[in-house]
Amino acid sequence: MTTVWAGLATGAIYSLIAIGYNVVLLASGTFNFAHAQLLMVGTFLAYAGAVTFGLPVVVTVLFAAAGVGVVALLEERIAIRPLLGRSTRTAR
Repeated sequence: MTTVWAGLATGAIYSLIAIGYNVVLLASGTFNFAHAQLLMVGTFLAYAGAVTFGLPVVVTVLFAAAGVGVVALLEERIAIRPLLGRSTRTAR
């Protein structure tokens, strides 16, 4: 039964990543391959908050969410925003 729950949890994470790719593509018109990177940043921040700093669960979740929000904002300003409105064709 543990294998079933582990498989369902892994599938749920994969589906969240896929939905995130779709939402970003539809909203901005650019495909962002760094979406899974944001998920990993949140995971590492949650681990650091819970294990390294010994924070309570609610504080750890807020810490991880704020950290991911900052990284996502920087990524959007530096990498995605300059590409908006550009054509996909190259000049010849």
